[in-house]
Amino acid sequence: MTMHIQLEQEIIQHYPGVQIGYLIAEVSVTETDPFVESLKMALSSHVQSMGVNATNFAIHPTVAIWREIYERDFQVKAKTYRSSLEALLRRVVTGKEIWKINSIVDLYNCHSVLSLLPMGAYDLDKVVGDISIRYAREGETFLALGEKERLEAGLDS
Repeated sequence: MTMHIQLEQEIIQHYPGVQIGYLIAEVSVTETDPFVESLKMALSSHVQSMGVNATNFAIHPTVAIWREIYERDFQVKAKTYRSSLEALLRRVVTGKEIWKINSIVDLYNCHSVLSLLPMGAYDLDKVVGDISIRYAREGETFLALGEKERLEAGLDS
């Protein structure tokens, strides 16, 4: 069976320079992994070497663009609803560890911080059909990792 990943035209029109990347891999998910744990320990020094710290991370160009998108396009306060990249960076620059989920999620969270790019993942064994990157539609619900209550997409989404 072939799966397709598509970026809907509305996203391309709104963000003409948008690019996405993907990797398909067979992985073994474990609670922790020594390599991933060593990456976590190196995040703070790596971020500092890039000149990113607790006073300037929010104005870093990569973080700032996501703040702008959240506030302008999603119509939410970026300080309250941080992008995954900003939330991870904030933890690192304030001396907190990134969340411990499992070896695979922790690995791509580390790479998100190292590359300053927001990332996400799908368990393809649980995906039915194609993957479409698009805006939420009226009435759709979303349950974020760790949340108990579904959020419903409104007209302004």
